[in-house]
Amino acid sequence: MQFTSSVFVAFAALASLAAAAPTSPTEDVPAILAREAANSNLVKRCYIEGPNGCARCIQQYNLTCPFFGGATCSKGARKWLDRVGVYRTGSWVLLGIKSLIKGPTGMDYAEGGSLVGAARLWCFLLLTFAATLVFVPKHATLLRVGATLGVACFQYAFYMAIVDTSITPAQKSNICLLSWGFFMSSMEQILISQINTADLLTKAEKDGDNDVGAATLLFRAAGMYFNLRRVGVRGEISVKYRRTITRARFLYAKVAEVLVWYLIMDAAMSAPRPENRLVTRDKQTLFRLSNLSLEDLAFRLFSTLGIWLVTFVCNRLNHACAAVVSLMLGLSQPEDWPHLNGSISACYTVRGFWGKFWHQLYRKTFTSLGDFVPDRIFRLRRGTLVSRYTRLFLAFLMSGLMHHCIGHLYLFAADAMFASERFYAIQAVGIAFEDAVQAMTAHVHIPMPVRRVVGYIWVLVFLSWSTPISSYPSMRAGDIGQMVPFRVVDHFIQS
Repeated sequence: MQFTSSVFVAFAALASLAAAAPTSPTEDVPAILAREAANSNLVKRCYIEGPNGCARCIQQYNLTCPFFGGATCSKGARKWLDRVGVYRTGSWVLLGIKSLIKGPTGMDYAEGGSLVGAARLWCFLLLTFAATLVFVPKHATLLRVGATLGVACFQYAFYMAIVDTSITPAQKSNICLLSWGFFMSSMEQILISQINTADLLTKAEKDGDNDVGAATLLFRAAGMYFNLRRVGVRGEISVKYRRTITRARFLYAKVAEVLVWYLIMDAAMSAPRPENRLVTRDKQTLFRLSNLSLEDLAFRLFSTLGIWLVTFVCNRLNHACAAVVSLMLGLSQPEDWPHLNGSISACYTVRGFWGKFWHQLYRKTFTSLGDFVPDRIFRLRRGTLVSRYTRLFLAFLMSGLMHHCIGHLYLFAADAMFASERFYAIQAVGIAFEDAVQAMTAHVHIPMPVRRVVGYIWVLVFLSWSTPISSYPSMRAGDIGQMVPFRVVDHFIQS
């Protein structure tokens, strides 16, 4: 009975969202464009011509496109409406969700760019996810698919709410990347791992007769949303755990880590932007390397090192901040926070770089999603090369899809919108290539130190070759602002 009523409430909520949406699906494109253009704080660029093309029709809120002629540019209008998430399939439900984040004055988030409204949406998302794990049985596939669609709607609305805020593009990309990562993890937990009430109980609770209250289960289920590495539960990722340490000592160490990473990030993001001539589209080529000068090659190498250093610091800063907040609120213990990264000595192969050194936050998510197609749809036999590399490619493709929002946030040109997907697909190709080379040289007597030195050079060259296809479009996007909320380094420099 409790389950039935919960399902009824869930469907009633979805119905109310649809009812809250506009009732006039025939509203014409120019009317929607005029309303959204007047309210949106987005940096508006023409999607037909790209970020450097004709944007006057939108920047000046002029519905007559001076590029296409006298009539209203329906193509530009439709493209831009897709950009703000208004005129697309299912938009009426999404607009109904938007109504949930209107404040007491009735002001929509697009007008005020409210982070509070986005946070409110995120709370609805978290509650929907937790209720699904607790109240929907693991084998109720249809209900779980419906719940996942609900979570997806909330996630998309949250994403658009963040896009419309006045924070810097760098801060938006950080928040949005994390949110899409959490969403993909939640989707995997609901549909593939099928996390349910049994996974939320301790061994003593399973063996005992005491019932655990619904509120406690919902709280634990909400924690699963953030437990990307599934620490302490089914599907846990194998990572390096810390030595036993007291809570106070661990907290002090994490606070110090936050301060260090914060200063490094502040300094890194204060560096000047590269000259445009160094990051043009032809400079990110993968195959016409003979056309590059020594300066281009040197910049390619050092910019790659810089990009990965900033990304590494950003990941560590996010992780340390989350640990500090969680520990201070008493929501976790030191053993819940294993090391984020593995040993850098594993980076003598591309597989070692991604599988051992780099953070494993999304490993369970991406491998499970990547396994689903070859295992359950194509029924490929495990152990075959086709199965192995299909799973590898799909796992990296999932990572590329998660990073797709960067192109949206930084207003990449049309030919660079799928830069992230291409980059991560190339990583799978690189791993397949080095697997083949290792197989062919397995019987060749080469001392391990020599293999490792050659391997480190190979990984550095491979990343310098492949990274620009995703990093150069970001550099061409112009000033993306600071990642940290408060500047510290500039004050020291000015003083």
